Formats: sequence, structure tokens, C-alpha cells
Amino acid sequence: MNIMQLMELSIFDDSNILSGHNGANNNISNATFIDAPDGYKWCKKGDFVITTGYPFIQHRDENNGILQLIKRLSEKQCSGIGIKLGRYLPNISKDVIAFSNKNKLPIISLPNQLTWAEIIHPITSQLNQKQQNELKETHFVYEKFHEHLKKQESLSHLVQLLRSMQKVPVTIFTRIFNEVISTDNINISNEEIDLLISKVKKETKEGLQTIKWKNIDLTVKWIFNNNIVQGGVFLWGMSSELTAPERASIEQASTIIALKIEQRKSISNASQRYKNEFISDMLENVNIKYEALVRRAKEMDWELEHKYKVLLLRFSFKGSFNEDSLQKWKQNEFILESIQNRLVPLFSDILSGLDRKNNVVLLLTQDISVKHLIHEFKKITPKEGVLKTFVGAGRLYPLSKLNTSYKEAIASLNIAYKQSENFKITENNFFLNEFSNINMENIIFSENPLDEIKSLISEYLQKVVDYDNKRDSDLIKTLNSYLNNNGNVEATADELIVHKNTIRYRIELVEKITTLNIRKLNNKLLLKVMVIGLIYGI
Repeated sequence: MNIMQLMELSIFDDSNILSGHNGANNNISNATFIDAPDGYKWCKKGDFVITTGYPFIQHRDENNGILQLIKRLSEKQCSGIGIKLGRYLPNISKDVIAFSNKNKLPIISLPNQLTWAEIIHPITSQLNQKQQNELKETHFVYEKFHEHLKKQESLSHLVQLLRSMQKVPVTIFTRIFNEVISTDNINISNEEIDLLISKVKKETKEGLQTIKWKNIDLTVKWIFNNNIVQGGVFLWGMSSELTAPERASIEQASTIIALKIEQRKSISNASQRYKNEFISDMLENVNIKYEALVRRAKEMDWELEHKYKVLLLRFSFKGSFNEDSLQKWKQNEFILESIQNRLVPLFSDILSGLDRKNNVVLLLTQDISVKHLIHEFKKITPKEGVLKTFVGAGRLYPLSKLNTSYKEAIASLNIAYKQSENFKITENNFFLNEFSNINMENIIFSENPLDEIKSLISEYLQKVVDYDNKRDSDLIKTLNSYLNNNGNVEATADELIVHKNTIRYRIELVEKITTLNIRKLNNKLLLKVMVIGLIYGI
């Protein structure tokens, strides 16, 4: 019951609201009588206070006493005050009225002929009746949700059931089902929900959060699992305080959603562990025949391609937990879940899981651009708790050599770590390194530098060797002299006893064959290492 409903009781037919009309919707939880100057100390939120005002007359300065009283009642968040005017208080001063209006604390004049019992009894009777009605309505809520559970109804049915018990449109969101289900044609995207989640405060985890969203009042009941938001119930346009049945319906809906999430996660986790093991076996070059790989893949509804490149993702989170902590494993599982729900559908050929070092692993086909995928990934990366994201990409290899791409991805990941050391830590820093972008770091951070040099010679310099053998030319000899003379054309020409333009022509030909711009310091160093490796028979 609120102040407006109070005034509709017959006992208040001769009463008037003197001030504080903007508090007419204040909820009344109890009625109490004050007959002592310190009686306000025992008042509680929602109390409707009645008084003659006599205890607050101070040396005939009655209005100052009443002003002090309503200030105390306002601090206690009382719903309003009823005063018998005439006998002790002839009127209410402008200061009292101004405070009452400003603080939404209604002051009601009470007829002097009424006893306190005649005033209090109808209020308490009405409140008791309201509580009985709320108990019946709450019992009805529990029955409806129990019936929903027994019939194992869908989330679509759940959102409609919840809407029938609320005065406003409703949205249900779940991460693991990748679903946003709304009533009343409410349209909110996953990206907008991610933005809302970033505003979640720790103190809201056990209750409701009330926020403004696009100038709409929004009340949200967040659903957590391992301190991570896994879902939510949104009430659109909810501005008044929730009734007991409304609160019960939200709690019941949230409990059912949390139960569905937990059931799905149990099934998903068992399946994901099998996928993780399968991916780790491929990456670590476990001796499995191709036919066995195909069979195991089909058990997980995966169609294997002949070639993949390995993408590894690692994250730095807020908090002090170590690399092997359970909390970090759960954080990575949560990010993997987000990828599978919202990224994999965009790139259907991706295989995803966790390796045995707890890195998120994505196996990409030739058709998938790393930069395009990362662009989409940044849209779904959980912002909450992520300080840095590190990405390392290997090159494309057949399944039999996937271990090589994995090693390259690990090396690239280490390079990304080193790159991050030169940057100030801010929210969600992102560091990507692809092994295909050849540089000296690839050699330094590779598992076997000599093997990497041999691979680079095969990929780039062997073409020049083949050219020399076919045409009996001196491109390798010229390149070696040019590098030894620090790129000085004249010194190289003098050493080889040829014209300067011949040197320029040969170097341009080397650049064309290798596709490497020798004027870049990084490429010059790489070519120097490759030439040395070639000369010494690596």
C-alpha cells in the first residue's frame, strides 16, 4: 500500500495531503505512533508516522520542532507523517512544507476527533490483507514455475511465463546457448549485452542492478557461474519497487536459467575435454593414422581438412592467480565458450579447443584470413578482467606436419609477449604475431634455430641457387659480397670486378626471386643468416 491508496481508506475522508504530493507513491510497510521527542529513533523504512506534534513543541517554536522531526523521518526513509492540527499545532510553516516537498515526504492532516486506534487499525488491516494477497500470489508464482520445470519447457516459454507476471517487457540472455530472447519486440544485440556486462559491479552479484540504458529504466538480475556472468534477466522500463510476487518470479526464472546453464555446461565440458585431447594429440604429433583421425573427428561432428594453420591465444587477466591456477583455466574455458558460440558460426571450418598448456587453440583452413578472424574476435572478447591478449599464428601445413605449425605458433606467441613489454598496460591490449611475417625473432624464438634457418633457405634462397645452377649466374656470390660490404654497390663491384650497374641488376633480380626487399634492415639480416647457413651447409 502507498500513500495514495492510504488516502482512499474511508477513515481518511476528512484528511488532506498538505505537502509532499510527489511522494504519493511511497510504499507503507507499517503504521506507528510517536508520543515522545526521541520516538523517531525506533522508526523504520516505510513507516507511516502519526502524531499530535505535542512532544516536538520547543519553547512554543512548534514548527522548528516539526521540521527537525520530519528531517529525522526523511533520513529513516519513512513513507509519510499524519499530524492532528489545531490542538497543539495550529498550522505547518513554509519551511516545513518546502522540506516536505523537496524530500517527497507527504504530510497529512488528521481529524482531531479520531482516536489513534481508529486510524491505525484500518491501515494495519489493509497491510495484513495485502500481505495475505501477496502470499497467495507468490504461492501461485512458485506453482507456475514448478509446472514449467516438470514439463521441461523451453527458454522461450520461460520468458513468456515471466512476462505474464511482470508489468514490463522481459529479456532473457544466456551465453552458453548464445540466445537473447525478448518479449514485446525488444531488440538488443549480443554486443550491447557485452557492453552492459562491462558495467556490472561486484555488489550487484547477489541482487538486482538498476541502470539507465538508452534512456530506459532497466532492472537486471545477473546470473553468475564461477564469478563470470553467464546470463541475465532484464526488465525493461521497471521504475517502481518490485512486489514480493514479482521478485519471486525473477528469482525462480533466474534459478531455472542457472540450472539449464549448469546442465548444458556439464555436457559441454565432457565433450570439450574430448575435443581438447584430440587437438592436443594432433598438435603434439602423436602417432595416429589418418583414418583414425578422421574417425575421431567425425565422432565430434568435425570434418577434417587436409591442411591447417595453428592460432594460439593466451590472456593476461586482472588478479594475481598463477598460470596453472584453476581460476585461469576457468577464465580460458569461458573465452573458448564465447568463441564457439559467436565466432565459430562465422567461420564454420574452424576447429577449437585448449591445448595441454591451457592456450586457446584455433585450427584455421587456408581460406580463413588471420586478420579477418582477429577483427571478428575482438568484437566478442570479454572485456571484463582481460588486461592483455596475445596471439601467435603458425603457417599452413598438412595434418601430418601440424606439429610444425604448432611450434611456429608457440614461437610467435613468445614474440607477442616480448612485443607487449614495450607497451604501457591498459585495458584489453592486443598483441598479434604471425610466423609467416618472417623476421629475426622467428629464428631466435623457434624451438630449433638451425632448422628454422634451413626452412628459410628452402623457402627463399633455394630459388636463387636454382637460378644460378640453371643459368650459370653468380647471384649468390654477388649477394654474399653485397652483404659483406654492408650494401655498398661500389665496394661490391670493385671486389667482383664488374660494373656497378651489373651489381644493381643482380641485387634487383635477387629481390624479385625471393620477394624480399633487401633495403629493409630486417630482410638484410635474414638474408645474411641464410647465406651463411648456405655456405656452411646447414
